[in-house]
Amino acid sequence: MSQGRPTNFLRYALEGMFVTASGDIVLKILSLLSTFFVLQNLAPYDYGIWRLLLSALTAFALLGFSGVTGMFTADVSREMGEGRMNTASGLLYRIAQYFTATSFLASIGLFAAAPLISMYSGINLTLYLHILAATLLFAGARQTYQIFFQASMRPFHAQLFKNITSVIYLAGVAALVVVAKLGLLGLVIAYTVSVIVPVFIYAPYVIRAIAKNFNRTSISEYSFKKALFGRGKWAIAEDYASTLNSSLWPWITGYFLSISTVGMISLALMLLSQISSLIPIQYVFRSILPRLVSDAGRVGEWIVRGMRYTVWAHVVGGLGVAFAASVLFPVVIPNYVSATPIFTAFLLMLPFTACSIVLTEWFYAHKHQKEFFVVNVIPIAILLPLLPVFLHTLGLFGFVCWYALNPILTFMLSTWYIRRYSGISLRLGDIYYPDNKDEEFLSGLARKGLDISKRFFFTS
Repeated sequence: MSQGRPTNFLRYALEGMFVTASGDIVLKILSLLSTFFVLQNLAPYDYGIWRLLLSALTAFALLGFSGVTGMFTADVSREMGEGRMNTASGLLYRIAQYFTATSFLASIGLFAAAPLISMYSGINLTLYLHILAATLLFAGARQTYQIFFQASMRPFHAQLFKNITSVIYLAGVAALVVVAKLGLLGLVIAYTVSVIVPVFIYAPYVIRAIAKNFNRTSISEYSFKKALFGRGKWAIAEDYASTLNSSLWPWITGYFLSISTVGMISLALMLLSQISSLIPIQYVFRSILPRLVSDAGRVGEWIVRGMRYTVWAHVVGGLGVAFAASVLFPVVIPNYVSATPIFTAFLLMLPFTACSIVLTEWFYAHKHQKEFFVVNVIPIAILLPLLPVFLHTLGLFGFVCWYALNPILTFMLSTWYIRRYSGISLRLGDIYYPDNKDEEFLSGLARKGLDISKRFFFTS
């Protein structure tokens, strides 16, 4: 693991953003190819069933208590930033133990519940869910790997791990869905294999890196139990509420509208999530902000500037995807053309989503898990009971309105709390309009990209 305390955070931010953004371009190409093959070979109804399967998988993943991932990433990063490498290694060891146990619980839970889900839904999903239960068994290892990569500032390995997953998934979809014509069953198998195999590929590297600074006494230097049952309970509760929301809406929408409509909405939301994942600001901030909490002025500057860049990138990316979808969907996947206007309507909430991504990192860096829980759960508690009303009265348009209200309310509550607690200025003018430092940052990002490219192509 990295030794000492990193001091040039801007340099790391530039390099981390370039590596992650470049890797995500490859990731998106692989994802687009996989999605294209899936949509070409699955009818909207089957794709809707796939989204229902994923929502059930997400719901049972709650038993893995992965909501503490962000909190543990910030804590490990803080220990490394202070030079306490033994404590960081001991914490990572405890994290691995914790996730191994909870992942086993989640996997057994889904496997046992599969027949009941089939019985109550009236759809035969048992075989699919039994296969998908294997992914939960290895989810804990994946969480541990990502915490290690992010906290130790290893963006290349974090990106490579994700890209290996996507390559395996694409190969599985091509072989089982396109060539073997196994349909939904082939998609389920391809997804499961893509989750499991990269864990084994990267296991020697991660184990060796963590063991380098590990000793038994280092385990007791961090109060794992206090963190887990203190701040952690709020992170877990927030994860439960968010996951409950994302798991229930497909079933509620399928009941009031149709399973095919669930497929269309899911495709639109998938495109929306691709835009957010292309902007690596969250990865960089979760490594840097915990190291800056003692300097409120620098934290405020990073937050405001981070929101500015993220909003710009989201808006440009969203408009580009909307144009591409309007041109390509009628040609390559005509059965899913109805997803385009749904996605276009979702673009209105992109600025709020972009800002909330950055604001999330302020809560993690300052160990305000309870407050993060409150600002995220209040919108869910208000809106989720209203979803049937929106669907019944306004149909598909009602779902769009319902979904867009969540990030708007979350953004309003987050900015109110951060202003109140820290005094950071979060005026809209500061967020949307550039200043002289932006030119310096963007030119620095371009130089860093050129430097990394030269090292990659010309260094033997």
